[in-house]
Amino acid sequence: MLIRLLCAAALFVPLRAGAQWHLALLGGTATTQGDSRDTIAADRAEIRADRITVATLAIERAGDAWRFGAELRRLTGDLSEVTASASIDARGVVSAWGGAITLRRRIAAGSGAALWALLGAGADRWSFDLSGSDPRWRLALHAALESEFPVGGDWSVLVRAGVTAGPSIFRDDEVAEGFTPRMALRPGYSLGLARRWR
Repeated sequence: MLIRLLCAAALFVPLRAGAQWHLALLGGTATTQGDSRDTIAADRAEIRADRITVATLAIERAGDAWRFGAELRRLTGDLSEVTASASIDARGVVSAWGGAITLRRRIAAGSGAALWALLGAGADRWSFDLSGSDPRWRLALHAALESEFPVGGDWSVLVRAGVTAGPSIFRDDEVAEGFTPRMALRPGYSLGLARRWR
């Protein structure tokens, strides 16, 4: 539903006749709160995707204050069981490809720099490097703030902080006894480089 709303909103984004294209490449990291939690033991341990590395390619049609576009993401990370005092990690066994439709609004500007608020909706195809596991699609909703700093010509540096929300990457029959799949929140940050052209 949110994807449809973003597409509908894009029809009303005021793009000038000379509107520009904006291409960006970002790299960053994220962690997870959720995915699954022990609802029996007192320590409330979680099994989750963790220490996630995120690479993002974004292309947008840019107006004066609005941008509408799409993003392609690659995620890799660990599978971790985390308690308040310890973490047991299976390194590098979690990965995903994903995409999203995005809509952003400039909320502040000065001296060439700008601060943008971004919303996005899409899906990620998660997989595990484990025997007996098959890939699965999960919806993903995104919200972020992104600072843009010009560095000369058509180039700019980006600093993004945001969060992704979606269903657990686990099915009910995949989690250990006592654990329950939960909605996942994945806060993170990214740094990137962008170029604009007409």
